[in-house]
Amino acid sequence: MKIKKNKRILIVMLTGFLIGVMAVAASGGAVSAPAGTHLMVQMTQSINSRQHSVGHQFTAVLEGDMVVSGTVVAPHGTRVYGRLIQAKQAGRVAGRSQMTIELTQMLINNQRKPIQTSNVQAVASSGSGRNTAGRTARGAAVGGIIGGRSGARTGAKVGVGVSVLTRGQSINIPAGTLLDFTLAAPFTP
Repeated sequence: MKIKKNKRILIVMLTGFLIGVMAVAASGGAVSAPAGTHLMVQMTQSINSRQHSVGHQFTAVLEGDMVVSGTVVAPHGTRVYGRLIQAKQAGRVAGRSQMTIELTQMLINNQRKPIQTSNVQAVASSGSGRNTAGRTARGAAVGGIIGGRSGARTGAKVGVGVSVLTRGQSINIPAGTLLDFTLAAPFTP
């Protein structure tokens, strides 16, 4: 009697396993990252509103693994591509410089896969230099809440990166700056 019960349990477990394998095979083995997934990237190239115009492409790398339900969709260091979608230079007397960028592709298995993300916008303002300490501290505080000590270090890096976005009348995003994007649509590698 006990053997029959164990056989039934084994059959149920195998059936569940096979259904799971078939579902993964039917989807091509890919796991999709849902819209709303955060992507922290580190810029590998500088972008400057004075030197670059709309359509300029840039590269960055993922600062951490993109993980969905315990599965790594894209590992740390994965190359991502983006473009400048708005560049407005301030006039000599009035106006503010503005720059907006977005991510457009991710390199998975040596193939560029399209992605849709939120935009990151930088707007020049007066007195950006004196706000550096405040932005760095706020970034560290938010990072600390999210990820403890390592999160605080990351948050401080983001705060410093944002503080150097505006210099004079042009906007500069230097290589090494950490930026946070959000997927606007699901991403399946």
